[in-house]
Amino acid sequence: MCWVSFVNPTYGATVLRCYGTGSVCASADDSKNSSSPTDTLNQEIIINSETLSKPLLLEEYSRELINRIKQRVSNFQLLEKCDTDIKLTGSPTQTICYQAQENGANIKYLLAVSLHVDRAYYLIYRSELSQYDRSLNSAKNVFRSFQIVEP
Repeated sequence: MCWVSFVNPTYGATVLRCYGTGSVCASADDSKNSSSPTDTLNQEIIINSETLSKPLLLEEYSRELINRIKQRVSNFQLLEKCDTDIKLTGSPTQTICYQAQENGANIKYLLAVSLHVDRAYYLIYRSELSQYDRSLNSAKNVFRSFQIVEP
């Protein structure tokens, strides 16, 4: 069991709890400010964790994660330019930026990955491409406030 918490009123939640594997999601609903149908896609922060089946280096886990993502999304494009000033839980963190298509929309992702004991934690900020920069700083603040609280 793990407890994951973050504080950011922008996303309408002060504490998220994650039990075992799975994901929890916080959304920022910007549909009130929409000017076109594609603008109604909410920005999201998704928190995932999984138990590692064997010890891995952060780079190894990140490569495996990228390969899994490539199999699940359409038009995957790994982006060379990516924010690297993010640390999850104060631990070494790898950031991965990519674009893909979902339901005909171009989506941009910022993924931050960290390993802690026998678990991998990764946070994903996703948004429609034209809206990505609008909430990027808030998403980075959420990432930076991420903590693992041991029971």
